[in-house]
Amino acid sequence: MTTAKALSALFLASVLAGLLPANAETITGKAVYEQHCLSCHQADGGGVPMMQPELWGSRRINGPDAALIDFVLGGSASLPDEERTYSNEMPGFDHLSDAELAAVLSYIRSRFENDAPAIAAIDIAARRSGARQ
Repeated sequence: MTTAKALSALFLASVLAGLLPANAETITGKAVYEQHCLSCHQADGGGVPMMQPELWGSRRINGPDAALIDFVLGGSASLPDEERTYSNEMPGFDHLSDAELAAVLSYIRSRFENDAPAIAAIDIAARRSGARQ
C-alpha cells in the first residue's frame, strides 16, 4: 500500500469513527477562533481587562472537558453569579457545528500556555445530547 493510500484510508477511518469531520481540511481551530473569539479574547489570547478574560493558563480551558464544552455551548450566562467576574457576557456558541467547536476548543487548549488534550467532535455531540435530556 502506498503512503498516499494509507493516509487516505486513515483519514476515512477517522471520519467514520467520528474523530474528524468529513470536511476536516477546511475547518481549523485557528479559523474558528479568528471568526468567533478573536474580537473579545484578542489575537494573543490576552482578553480585555475587566471586560473579557484572558485565555492564558486558564483553569476553565485546562479543566474537565464536559465543563468547558457546557460553558462554550451555554455562554457565561450559564455560570453561577459568583463566577461571572467580567462585564461583557460571552454568548453561547451552540450554533457552531460539533466539528467547529471541537476544532476551536482544541486550538485554544494547545495555545496561550494551556496544556490540555484535544476535544473531539463526538464529545461535543455527547454533551449536546445530554444537555437536551
